[in-house]
Amino acid sequence: VIGPRFSRVYEGQVGPLRDLKHIIGLETTYFYSPAMDSTDRRLIIPLDEIDALDDSNTITYAIVNRFLTKLEKEEGGFETRQLARVAVGQVFDIAEARRSQDLDIRERRPFSSAILDVESRPTRQVRLLHESRYNPYEGEISQHTTGLLLDGGRNWFLNVDRTWTRLRNTFPRSEGQSFINFSGGFSIGPRWFIEYLTRLNKVERATLEQSVILRYQSCCWGVALTLTDTRDKSEVFVTFSLLGLIEGERVPTFRTSRRVTEEGRFLGGSGGLAPMRIQSPLPGP
Repeated sequence: VIGPRFSRVYEGQVGPLRDLKHIIGLETTYFYSPAMDSTDRRLIIPLDEIDALDDSNTITYAIVNRFLTKLEKEEGGFETRQLARVAVGQVFDIAEARRSQDLDIRERRPFSSAILDVESRPTRQVRLLHESRYNPYEGEISQHTTGLLLDGGRNWFLNVDRTWTRLRNTFPRSEGQSFINFSGGFSIGPRWFIEYLTRLNKVERATLEQSVILRYQSCCWGVALTLTDTRDKSEVFVTFSLLGLIEGERVPTFRTSRRVTEEGRFLGGSGGLAPMRIQSPLPGP
């Protein structure tokens, strides 16, 4: 459910940017998945996380702020651009609020951590991401992540992000983690691309993973050579791909994934990685 929404326009011009529109609204999502008995569960073959869906009864609510502006185009006229999106939200677990078991050893905690989710794109080449989680029961920030993406289109990219989790030895337990991810790449001519990715553990002051990717991409096929080195093994992958068999010809470019898991590990195979995104229950951009 989206709404109510309120907006206000602030007139003015700064360089090519004209006027600023602030939109604030409430977004609510109700999710219910019924419990299944053992007979029902045996009928489902778990192929992915959707097949392993557990019972759930939650309400997600967030106050979302969007800041829009008009950008003057070189050929004339204006286009609307979202400069930033700031959301503050939380999840309420109805099943946890109704729980009557084990109350003597574990109190009810129906409210999730309060989540601050910020995404800003001041220019086409710059993208900033930040997410923080505040535990209302412990009165402390339990997790935060910040990332910067510089996007040069098909010619180059550079990503840096940091993910941090607080160490807790009491309920709810969590391992103290601090990762820095770096990835970058550039084109060598119209069809050759080279990319480098690394993952650092700040707690142990150690390099956990490094990858170098050399890729050739034609209009209809491609080949990639990936060299990956971790603390316990080194691997070499050769990947062949076919493109354009259905959609037609495509311009060779970087294959960028937009997420890194909350542990800071890379997702996907070859290709650049944009700054981290901890899996968030809040409404997407």
